Parts: sequence; C-alpha cells; structure tokens
Amino acid sequence: MRYHRFILLCVGAFLLLVGGWHCGSSTIQLACAQDTDCEGGQVCRSQSCVKLCTQDADCTSKEVCTQAGYCVVSTNSTSFETTDFDGGSSERKIECNSGDTRRCYSGKEATKGVGLCQEGRQTCQFGQWSECVGEVTPKEELCDGHDNDCDGAVDEACKTCTAEPLEQLPAGHFSQIMSVQYSPDGKIFATASTDYTIKLWDAATAKHIATFKYSKSAPSHIKFTGDGKKLVALYQSRQLIVWDVASRKPSLQTLLQSAYVYSLAIHPTEYKFAVTRSGSIDIWSFKTRLVLSKSIPTESRQNFVVFGKDNTLYTTYNNKLSKWDIKQSKLIETGDNTETSYSSMEISDNGRWLAMGSYRYLYVYDLNKSIQSYTQRYTGERSPYGLSFSRDNRHLAVSHRYTYRTLVYDLETKQVISKISLTNDRAQSVTMHPDGSAFVTGSQQGAIHIWKTEDSTLLHRINRIQNWQNNTVAIHASSDHFATVSNEDTIKIWSLSEKKVLRTLETVKHKIRYMAFRPDGKMLVAALRGSGEEQFLHAYEVSSGKLLYSSKKAEDGPINHLTFSPDGTRILTSSDKHRLELWNADDGAHVRTFRGHLGPVYAAQFSPDGTSFVSASWDNTIKWWKVDEEYPIQNIDGHGTEVTAIAFAPNGKSFASGDSNGQIKLWDAQTRQLIHTFEGHQAEIKTLEYSADSMLLLSGSLDTTVRLWNITSKKALSTLSGHDAGIFRVVFGTNTSQLISGAADKTILWSCQ
Repeated sequence: MRYHRFILLCVGAFLLLVGGWHCGSSTIQLACAQDTDCEGGQVCRSQSCVKLCTQDADCTSKEVCTQAGYCVVSTNSTSFETTDFDGGSSERKIECNSGDTRRCYSGKEATKGVGLCQEGRQTCQFGQWSECVGEVTPKEELCDGHDNDCDGAVDEACKTCTAEPLEQLPAGHFSQIMSVQYSPDGKIFATASTDYTIKLWDAATAKHIATFKYSKSAPSHIKFTGDGKKLVALYQSRQLIVWDVASRKPSLQTLLQSAYVYSLAIHPTEYKFAVTRSGSIDIWSFKTRLVLSKSIPTESRQNFVVFGKDNTLYTTYNNKLSKWDIKQSKLIETGDNTETSYSSMEISDNGRWLAMGSYRYLYVYDLNKSIQSYTQRYTGERSPYGLSFSRDNRHLAVSHRYTYRTLVYDLETKQVISKISLTNDRAQSVTMHPDGSAFVTGSQQGAIHIWKTEDSTLLHRINRIQNWQNNTVAIHASSDHFATVSNEDTIKIWSLSEKKVLRTLETVKHKIRYMAFRPDGKMLVAALRGSGEEQFLHAYEVSSGKLLYSSKKAEDGPINHLTFSPDGTRILTSSDKHRLELWNADDGAHVRTFRGHLGPVYAAQFSPDGTSFVSASWDNTIKWWKVDEEYPIQNIDGHGTEVTAIAFAPNGKSFASGDSNGQIKLWDAQTRQLIHTFEGHQAEIKTLEYSADSMLLLSGSLDTTVRLWNITSKKALSTLSGHDAGIFRVVFGTNTSQLISGAADKTILWSCQ
C-alpha cells in the first residue's frame, strides 16, 4: 500500500519503507499538529489523530480506552511487524499502551520502602516502558541521619556529634534573589536565591525563620499553595521539590524529564500545580504525585502558565496569550498581541485580571471580557520582570529589570500609586502583601526590601551577606587558641576551652581570604585582598594582637589558600593567577615563585618533612613539587574536574584531594597511586583536614555539610548538618572528638562521641 498524505501508526510506532509506508494490521490515522487538524470526535496525540472515548466500547475491537480519554491499540496484540531500511523484517513486542504509567523498582524486594529506598515510575512510550524515574535503591551507609543501605537501621557504627554555634552571622542571602512570595495569610514571605537556598521570613519583623536547602541546584521559581501549607520550588536543574512549611522537609521531589523547564503555576483552590517545559504543560497532583495531564502543547520555548477560573488555563502559545480548556485539552481563545518573547505572567486571585510582561510593554487583561485584545498596555517602563497581585485584587506590583524601578498600579484607575527605585541594583522579583499594604522586592545583588505601598517608605532591609566565601577558621590546638573571620572582616581569637573571644585583632579594610597559625602558635598570618589586584599577607602576634608586618604582592591575583611549613619558617600561598609563592615567615620577604599550573591554584599542603608539597588546581590536576625547584616534578591525574582542596597526612603516608563534583580521593604519598574514592558529598569540596594521628579525615562542602571519614576502614563516620551555607573551613580541636566548622552563616563547635 502507498499513502502520500497520511502517516500510519503500527500500534504506536511507524517506519518508512522504500517506496511508501507499511504496517501490519493497524488503523490508518491522519497526521496532525494540533486538535483542529483532526475530524470531529478526535484529538491530536503524538502527531496522529485518535478517537476520543469514555469506555472501551467507544473504540474498535482491537483498541482500548485509556485513562486520558482516547483510544489506543490494545496490548492484547502482542507484536507488530516493522520493516528496516535495509529491507529486513522483524517483530517488536508491544509492552504497554502509550501514556500508561506503572511503578518500578530494581533493588531487592526486601529493601523496597525501607529507609530511603523507594519505587520509581515508568511511562509507556510507543508501546515500550521508559526508564524507571525516581527510584532509590540501596547505597552505602553515609552517616547522614538516613538509612542509605535500606536495612532498617540508621547510621549504624556512626559517630554522634552535637553542635554548639559559637558565632551567628547575619541571615541574608549571598547572591541574586530569583523569586519572592508572600504566604496567603501574609504572615511570612519566602525568598529564593542563586545561593541554592530558600529562606522564610517573618513579614512583620523581617526576622529569619528557616532555610530550605537543596545542595545540587539553585531555585528559580517558588509558589505557596492556596492554604499556605506547602511551598513549591522549581530548580534550575529541572528538579521540582514541594516543601512542607511546618516541618521544613520535602513532601515531594521529582526530576522533570525535559530539556528545559520555564515556569510554575499553583492552582488557587485545588491541590495541583502546572509546569511548562519543552513542548508541553504538565499538570501534577500533590497527593498522588502523578502527572494528571500532559495534553496541552506549546510552540514557544519561553512559556508561562497560570490557572484560570472554571477549569481553564492561560499560557503563551505561539507567542500569544491563549486560553485552554484543561479537561478537553482544547484551545478556546487566542489574543491578538504578538511579542518575540515574554518575561512574566501572573493572574489575580479572583481570576479577573491577568498581567503579562514583554521586553517593551506591560499588558493587562480583564478576563471577564475577551482576551482577543488587552484592556491596558503600559509603555513607560521597559522589561517588566516580576509581577504580583494583591489578594484583594486591587493592586498590581511590577518590577522592571532595566530601569531599576518597581511600580504599584491601581487596577481600576490604572494609575501608579507607589514607585520605588534602587540605587545601583535591580529589583529582580516582587510580591505584594495579601492586603496590598506592603510589597517585598528581591534584588539582583541579593538584597531584600520591604516597602509600604501607601507612601513608598522602606519598612525593612535585609542586606546581602558580604564576603560570604571568606568566613574561615584557623586553630592551634596545643595552645587552646582558634581564630575566626566574621563578615565585618575582623579576626577574633578564641579560647577553645572557655568558648569565648579573647581578643579582636586590628580591624582591616581588606577582605580576608584565608588564615593560619604558625606551628608554635605564636603567630597568625592572614591573606587579604585589597582594592583592585593588590594582595597582602598580614602577620599578627597572637598574645598581643599586634600587627608584625604586612607584605604586599600586587600582581599575583587573589590568594586562595596559605599554609606554614612544618618548621614554621616558610609560608606557601596559592593564587588565582596559576602560581604559588613561598615567603619568609619571620619578615614576609618573598622567596620563590612556583609555576606549572594552567589555572587558579585552590590549595597546597607541605609534606611532614617540609621538602615537598602538593597543590590542587582548576586545571583538573594535582601537582607534586620540591620546595627548592620552580617547576613541578610530577602531575597526578584522576579527578577529571577541578581539584578544589588538598591535605597531607601528618604521618606522611597519604594525602587527600577533593573536587568540584564532591568526590574525595585518597592517595599513597610514596607511589602517588589512588587508594580510595570517598563519595557522599553533593557539591564542591572546599576544605579537607587530617586528624593529628592521621586516622581520620574531615571534609567540608558547599552542600552545607561536614563529613568525618575513617582512613583505615574507608567508611563514613558522621555527617554533620547544622549550617545553612557552604562550608569553607573545617579543623580538629584539641582532640578528635572536637571539630570546628566555619561557613558564611555561623561558626560551630562540634562534640562527637
């Protein structure tokens, strides 16, 4: 048979023959791009017209009615013939009906549902089951408060550590605010940032309440459910997490199977939400954790979606505002405005008003009327990016990306009633208080502002945390001293036994990058960054806090790390400009420059005898050096990504390195061969530290956790979770039962048993 303008579907699949199309026993189905291409009683699915149905009797004898409401060939027909391009013929078994889902699990049956282990879901595509998505099978126990190996026991043989915060730092974000949202009752608001965190704040006092952490990606969109009990977060990695506001824990977590996910909408009264992704809009149920509908097509990559009244949905379809019937997946109406792209879309709580932002204009539609033409178009401000209606449906707040201004409009009078402007910063997102009395803006630089709508006065400001990568800790255990750096760029010397500040060193105007005690505990050296490219080493006398000297190095880029030689006579610094420098510890005189890395050097560590050192770099390598030679004597490969941390065992037998993927590798110091790879961290390793007896290894990561490892057994002993920010330094105290961790949010003293 030959067909020129038709596509034949052979039980969900089709292949082209030389000279025409060929199928076994099958129903001829017209090709289509949308429902309007099909005849009455049919819809377009997978580019083919299929019959609508409510029961099997509505379909042919070889078909069944799916839950989605259309006919497909029954799986009772176990196979169909396909013809290969080389002329051969084969049979392919039909496993399922397209669109069906089922549970799946590849681990041992006894572990299913135990601990972290859970079933996944498979979706039928062209008669075949897809990969199992979302399943979790047994892993090695990680000492992280979870049953990773799914044997019914949590953290068996793990150390228990208790946290005692020593210094609480400001609770703001560290980088750009992507989304802000008031809760429906207006008592709290949430902020999402590229620092990988979502924070909850008291709306009246602007006090920090809680932090939601997901270490693998940054959140791009957040929305409260209508009852305020859940906060739905869409992440840049396509991960979607539903957080329980009361317990601060995720109640649903899934990876969206799409190359691109763009926006998120929450139904105002029902427990479901919608996300736009490449080619379709998915509507999810909170309760069943299943996709309710995947039937609404989209043609534009930059798609936005909102739920309307009476089971409708509004989206950008072919770069126009479009109204859809959700149940029938039918296009109801299309607006007449066409833009090359849109930056935002929002709908009022009563379903009357809809606002859309493009590069040039702000469009407002009265949904009680036809959407074929907009009600109002505002042209005075460019690129309206953040949109938020008050719950009384009277006001609309709009943040404009390129003009640094945020405006509040009265929807009835169409007048601006409030206008604010940030200095040298852009309001990236905005949310209105439910009663319209206030609004919150989140800025590109990470600041949060709460404004009074009536007169545009500033009620509260939550500043961005400055120097968030520079909070570090140094310790000299034998003298009971340790030092911390605060966000004010001051150094505090503490007594470990008394847990109090002994003295604050001379305040500096430069950013403190790193610091270390000399082995005898009498000197503390800090690496600082001044204005421009100026770099300094400041040496302090610990007993008095006196500045001993300041060495200036102008041309060598930021100093990422410094360490003393075992005898305390030399200081080794690692810089962003691909080099390492050796300094005289007594007077700060420059001794030697080491060259050989092809990118920033993140850390270096002396061998116990002081004759050699190892370095970790952006160029994916570890290099082995002799102190008296300018160039490395050996390259050590094995990470395949940036090597971000390194430590040498005090006994000289091994050294450890950490990378940007969260892996830690243990190496034999004599042969330079890999001994073991520790896995468990979910983000970049920033710091490593051996215990004095070389039996334990501490690691700190941007995933906000500290982990303790046994070098002999190669097992995790404990995972410490108490920070809301990435860890930048970990050290052992006077013994292996005491640990100190430093991050941008706080410094914590840990006691382990």
